[in-house]
Amino acid sequence: MTVSVVIPTYNGADFIAETLQSVLGQSLRPGEILVIDDGSTDNTVEIAESFGPPVRAIVRANARQASNRNFGVREARGEWIAFIDQDDLWKSNKIARQMEELQRTPHADICYTARQEFRIENGVKHMGYIVPVPPPERIREALFRNTTFMPVPWLSVVQHFGIGRLRPTL
Repeated sequence: MTVSVVIPTYNGADFIAETLQSVLGQSLRPGEILVIDDGSTDNTVEIAESFGPPVRAIVRANARQASNRNFGVREARGEWIAFIDQDDLWKSNKIARQMEELQRTPHADICYTARQEFRIENGVKHMGYIVPVPPPERIREALFRNTTFMPVPWLSVVQHFGIGRLRPTL
């Protein structure tokens, strides 16, 4: 099973290197990592490009986060797509554990987790709070009705059925 990672970003220079390190440090390494830049005015793109393959930075005119996620899905080549924001980190076995669970549950089209953020306060980076996993019906609504009140869908791994189409089977 191949995994593509999509990272929408805007002026994320303070965070993108650590986010990319956490993705590249996976025990099951993704086949590609797409950094979809939303017209940043800082050096986010240069930082992302400095990692080399499998990281690919794509610059777009300012289109907002959801549009850039959708663009990343269209560009992705993997069988599965994992979403992460520019200011999030993954534990080193995240993708492997999710792929193991998906192999045990072959009818599943999505596997989601809780998340932990990091932030900068007074120039110092801190690990943030852990956001628990919400009930499946809230995830379904966020994924399939384009709502943005939930942080979890972009930490999900979803099966890639072509140009951004997902089967709603939670």
